Amino acid sequence: MSESIAEEILVLTTDDRGRLERSDGREALVGGAVLAELALGGSIVLDTADDATAPVRTTSTPADDRLAAAAAAADGAELTPELVARIGRKAYDTEVERLVDSGVVVREESRLLGLVPRTRVALSSEAAGAAARAALIEATAGDGVDARTATIIALLDGAGELERVVGGRAAPAARRHALQEGQPASQIAAVLHRISAAVGAAAAAAVAAAGAAAAAAVS
Repeated sequence: MSESIAEEILVLTTDDRGRLERSDGREALVGGAVLAELALGGSIVLDTADDATAPVRTTSTPADDRLAAAAAAADGAELTPELVARIGRKAYDTEVERLVDSGVVVREESRLLGLVPRTRVALSSEAAGAAARAALIEATAGDGVDARTATIIALLDGAGELERVVGGRAAPAARRHALQEGQPASQIAAVLHRISAAVGAAAAAAVAAAGAAAAAAVS
């Protein structure tokens, strides 16, 4: 089973202890990654007849059930932060389960205050996260990257995660590779630009909601 774009992004965005904490922003990233994978595979395109709303159009049904479900959910819908977030919520558990099945992550069972059962998801090896990030930095140090890597960079940047993943010094070089002209094809690039923008908007909305909730709890 090959690693999906969403799986790679989940590994890249684990915390310093290799843990993967679920959040609205991370769900949005997964949703963007699934849509991006559909775009790269040619399964979805934008209906260019209406640039204002940019509805998604399914052109083929992927053999992979998880992608087929996302393609069906997106077909005819406008490419908005809400769509990205909705697809991410549905896809998140599936993508994590794929990482568990491949042995990349494990579930850690514990009890909060010794009473409340709690399950965390973490890398089976903390070094795996650092290795994935180092590989991404190395890939962006050259003159060009492949379409998949450019897509990952664009999604991380759109969600405001790029500097945390590759570091402030490497971020400008990485950003130059994101969806560079001619890679991928122009129509797919248009989809991915919109997806990364939608991921960023969804992540920003999630942060704002969390801040408002925290402020309300204090007051």
